[in-house]
Amino acid sequence: RWNLTLTDQATGATIDMREVYSYTFTSGSGVHHFTMTLSDAPLGVDDRKLPEEFALSANRPNPFNATTQFTLSLPVESDVKIEVYDLLGKKVSTLVDGEMEAGYRKIVWNGRDASGHEVPSGLYLYKVVAGDFREVRKMTLIK
Repeated sequence: RWNLTLTDQATGATIDMREVYSYTFTSGSGVHHFTMTLSDAPLGVDDRKLPEEFALSANRPNPFNATTQFTLSLPVESDVKIEVYDLLGKKVSTLVDGEMEAGYRKIVWNGRDASGHEVPSGLYLYKVVAGDFREVRKMTLIK
């Protein structure tokens, strides 16, 4: 929800750095001056690039120590439930339980159970249900 632009002061060319992750320029002669601008620009749902389909990324890092994160892609506003289970099928924690706006949503798990206690090292499963989308993935906590 931010604008990040790079402007060449000599030519006036402006690059939207949200769409271009790197920019290369060649200086024939002389010094080029650039201005980088970061500005608050909340975007409406229609202006954002929304995912075309539901998707779930692998968690990173994996294995992890302390925290890990993954991305949930929601093409439309959805009722979302994300839970973490141990290998015995016991629910460890509920990370999300409610409505989420369309877009790319970063989800973080801090390696703690529903009571806030650190869980032991081991293999855990994260289960995501969003509308008709359902997926389960594995993650490994190492202390």
